[in-house]
Amino acid sequence: MAKRYQDTTALEEAQILDAARKIVAESGSEHATVANIARELGIFETAIYPHFKGKKEILSLLIDHFEDSLADGIERASADSHASPLEVLKNALRNHLSAIKQGRDVSFQIVSEAVSLGNKELNAKTVHVIDKYEKGIEHLLTEGVKSGDVWEDIDLEAAATCLFCLIQGLVNLRVLSNNSFDLGEKFEPLWHLFSNTVIK
Repeated sequence: MAKRYQDTTALEEAQILDAARKIVAESGSEHATVANIARELGIFETAIYPHFKGKKEILSLLIDHFEDSLADGIERASADSHASPLEVLKNALRNHLSAIKQGRDVSFQIVSEAVSLGNKELNAKTVHVIDKYEKGIEHLLTEGVKSGDVWEDIDLEAAATCLFCLIQGLVNLRVLSNNSFDLGEKFEPLWHLFSNTVIK
């Protein structure tokens, strides 16, 4: 068991969120309850409530981090000045899948949990984040059109949505199958199918 905090004022939000991420990565988002987070940290549940009123608030902040991680993924992939827009996009998606595989990113699992809770506020926040992510994908595809790599008559908004659904679907299948397959291996043929549709 983790260290039990004698002085619960020393407990930080980051520690609670890290514990929540670990539980989601290992057991699924439905297990990221206040009770389980407290058990993971070796504290009483009451020590969490000064920071969060409950699971909804924890998930809300994780969704905020989801937005940051998705934006960072595209930004890091864009750092290679020699990469084409489509290479940047593929590398960004690979980075996300690698982080998920290593348990460093549970963003797409959090999306599933937000949907299952049926909370309007969380749903609206999640839709906003997904829309922003899809806009980032659409921007890279637009750059691909400008560079002559992507067909001009492709519906770029629809293509961006397809890519998000591809990643979300892979993550959902992996969770449902108890992590029985490698995300990267599944991604490659799907990317090949997608790129054959949009690339000249």
